[in-house]
Amino acid sequence: MAMDESPQLFLCPISMELMEDPVTVSTGVTYDRRSIERWFFKYGKTTCPATMQRVASLDLTPNHTLKRVIASWQDRASTSSSPSSPAGAFKPMARERLPSADSSPSTKEKVARMLRVHGAFWRQYPCIPADLKDYLKFLK
Repeated sequence: MAMDESPQLFLCPISMELMEDPVTVSTGVTYDRRSIERWFFKYGKTTCPATMQRVASLDLTPNHTLKRVIASWQDRASTSSSPSSPAGAFKPMARERLPSADSSPSTKEKVARMLRVHGAFWRQYPCIPADLKDYLKFLK
């Protein structure tokens, strides 16, 4: 994937543009705030555009985690396009920061808990290390 091409998960399902202010609706789907507000308030819709389910409320919950991940990706993209590093190159995740098979039980429990909470997002993310993918498989 070219660095100027945004990962699919970072694109608003309505506008297909990089999300600037990701918010989640009651169905659990995340959209860019401007697009979903237009859907609800300008067009008067009361359904989730992705699932077509009626939304329980028009409350929008900021998705701070996704916003930070997008910002991190943008920082990496701008850093990797600098003259000091080849364009399009991601720095690999440090293996020593990942829990190994001989990690303490408490470390494995913390990782398992984190993956249960955020696992659906990371299962779809194309560049997670193989070690982390093994943990995701374990949780299924």
